[in-house]
Amino acid sequence: MVELLTHPLFSFPAGPLSIVATFLCWTGFALAIASSFSCEFFARVVRAQLYIIPTDTQFPFSKDASLGMWYFKGDWEDANLAVDAEDKDCHPYEDAFNDDDHWKTAQALNIVSMGFASMASFGMLFLGCRLLTSGQRKLCAVTIYAAMVAQGMQFLVFQGEVCANKTIQELNPNILVLDFEAHCRVEIGGNCCIAAMVLWLFTGLCVLAIKDTPAQMKDTSSLPDGVEVTEETVGESI
Repeated sequence: MVELLTHPLFSFPAGPLSIVATFLCWTGFALAIASSFSCEFFARVVRAQLYIIPTDTQFPFSKDASLGMWYFKGDWEDANLAVDAEDKDCHPYEDAFNDDDHWKTAQALNIVSMGFASMASFGMLFLGCRLLTSGQRKLCAVTIYAAMVAQGMQFLVFQGEVCANKTIQELNPNILVLDFEAHCRVEIGGNCCIAAMVLWLFTGLCVLAIKDTPAQMKDTSSLPDGVEVTEETVGESI
């Protein structure tokens, strides 16, 4: 049993740096998942001054609508601006939701990011329990950075129609908008997205900083000319 546990396959050949990189990668993956399924990625903040034509009165209107990549929080106001204040649940978007090109692109990039992050996270598990060649580590770092870039480009939604400073659409004909202002702000889901990107940045740096072990360098120098270092050659040396 002792001989089995001391076998190189069960050691940490790259030292504690591989453990740190794996931990950072999986923590970032968890934050990315939380960000993807959050209904509070960002909020559309609306401030308006409305004029009620039948009663000849004015009143201020404000609304902070929390939105996510795939879900929104709470209740949408109807044509009379009636809101169910008790509804704090997350709901999927209806087919009638006006998702513009920026929104659709952000959703597609969310899927791409999660795909790269899944591959990188499971690949990082091999980093701490077996020898990986330099090429394999570089490929892992590239995958992590691809996930990071796709994750960050989800903020394209801030350039879309949802965050545009445009007046309320399809408002009650008895209500006149005198003053209107709208913008978007980052919420907890967006903060999780940013945190995941930061962790993946450091994960990639850790992976690239890992050097070949003495056994790998010895095997490389002892190989005949024209023979490349592959997973099979490293495995044979173990």
